[in-house]
Amino acid sequence: MTDSGISSEQLPEGWIEPPLASFVRMTGGGTPLRSNPQFWGGDIPWLSSGDIKTERLSCGSEFITKEGFKNSSATMCPAGSLVVVVRSGILKHSLPVAILDQPAAINQDLRCLDTADASLNEWLALAIRAFEVQLLERNREGTTVQSVKSETLREWPVPLPPLAEQRRIVEKVEMLLARVQAARQRLDRVPLILKRFRQAILTAACNGELTADWRVEIGTLDTAPTDSEFVLREKSPANEEPPYELPNTWNWSTIGERFEVAIGGTPSRKIESYWNGDIPWVSSGEVAFTRITRTRETITREGLENSNTKLNPPGTVLIGMIGEGKTRGQAAILDIEACNNQNAAAIRVSKTSVPPEFVYCWLWSQYESTRGRGAGNSQPALNKERVKAIPFPFPPLAEQHEIVRRVEALFKLADAIERRVAAATARADKLTQAILAKAFRGELIPTEAELARAEGRDYETAEQLLARIKRGKATWIERGRVIHDLLLLLQTFGKPVSIHALEPSLVLMRNDAARETLLNGKATKAVRKKLAEPPQFIRGIDKLYRALEQNGTIRKVGASAYELAKPKLLKNTSQTDRAKAANVVRAVQTLKDLRNLPAVVAKVTNERYELAEAVH
Repeated sequence: MTDSGISSEQLPEGWIEPPLASFVRMTGGGTPLRSNPQFWGGDIPWLSSGDIKTERLSCGSEFITKEGFKNSSATMCPAGSLVVVVRSGILKHSLPVAILDQPAAINQDLRCLDTADASLNEWLALAIRAFEVQLLERNREGTTVQSVKSETLREWPVPLPPLAEQRRIVEKVEMLLARVQAARQRLDRVPLILKRFRQAILTAACNGELTADWRVEIGTLDTAPTDSEFVLREKSPANEEPPYELPNTWNWSTIGERFEVAIGGTPSRKIESYWNGDIPWVSSGEVAFTRITRTRETITREGLENSNTKLNPPGTVLIGMIGEGKTRGQAAILDIEACNNQNAAAIRVSKTSVPPEFVYCWLWSQYESTRGRGAGNSQPALNKERVKAIPFPFPPLAEQHEIVRRVEALFKLADAIERRVAAATARADKLTQAILAKAFRGELIPTEAELARAEGRDYETAEQLLARIKRGKATWIERGRVIHDLLLLLQTFGKPVSIHALEPSLVLMRNDAARETLLNGKATKAVRKKLAEPPQFIRGIDKLYRALEQNGTIRKVGASAYELAKPKLLKNTSQTDRAKAANVVRAVQTLKDLRNLPAVVAKVTNERYELAEAVH
């Protein structure tokens, strides 16, 4: 069994599992000096780990200047390559990877992976997503993952099918995952729809619309109970207009007019004997639109007697009073006897014949409005008087019970839908991994080997593909020699060519003798240092092509060079001159063999990052 999770015997026909480094060039990046404003705000996209949030990426949140790029270890990644996060807290649970739609520079927390083939890069990105867990596990130390070692990536055995099969698998996976994503987007919209649905139910319940048909069916109803039918509480000041018009059988009052309101307290935390007893104690954080059947903390009888908190009977409705967050204005129903802290008010509904669920529904429907009553202070808060002054619609008791019954039935329907959506979302998450697993077992589509047999044709196996990629690298080295010869030719006939322009060809040749010949003792220490730094070779390539462009067409220069060099070979000239002439003839002959070097140079330009392959 390999690290990819597929045994070599299980690999589909025509597939191999080479280490990533055998067909991928991996480069790191860097960050320009933050304290230098000339390095930032340019037109070069610069990516950090926080930018890798989507599967495809055009640019990040920051840009650097050419000066910033030149004076840092930041490197450019070509369009079509992929970037993967190798250092970030997000690696505790996921391994972000993205395909670049345009060239971009990267910082030290990323790695650029490039195969010089867009289709193969797409396959590699898909492989990283499919084997995300395994790659992170290989780097796990203790309980967290903060980084992925470059060596781990280089050694990772990548399941590699034939190129044509890769493309078909990627196309199939993208189609299936697009369907999964569309389904997830629809599922993601459901919670908001249900939230609006519940709010609409509460609004209709508390303005009489929900039971309008019920009132018609019942016919005659007693009006809402008057104050004389209840134990009148202390009148709360209510100088505000009623929120809206109620049915004729309803009337407006306030929480304080209808119910006793009490504030709780907290026993001293310094006295251990006050805590961990058998009396439930509710903190305001537990008041969160729910029914409370147990509490996180308990107090003793001694703690109860030595604090301001009081026991509330079951059926009491609590409302949070303190906090800028969600707590202020949220409500809960006590299903147990419990006391509460000073940051929540207890509305003792159970001392009346009103169902606590109706009060709870009203407070839920008025959540935003109630929060507004506590605004305006340095610490936004309600208090006892503000809670008592909350307006309260009061329908007949029979209708209150019918409202509660209908609201509970509709909320149960919403809850059932919510559970089904959660289950469907979990299945969608698993479906994504199932699709990727099938893709990398070769089970998603017919293999290239099967199609080739059925069609009676040959096909390029993954092993042959890998050999071709390696031959391609050798080809680039040969191209480096050609470019080097060309530039020597230009120098021979007085064409100015910068030392920096020759850097890439020297690296590709791996020819120390040529390097020394070129420098000839004239290069400064700074230039020598640049020649020893891999990032400089990439930058030198652009200068190389500018030098070529400035010197006219290669065919014209080559022809002139050959005519000038030929006589030197026939004369008894010095050994140095003969050597120069021989170099020129050899360079021109190489150009003739290639026949169309400008096209080759253009291709090198488009894929210039491959020129630095030998450095790595």
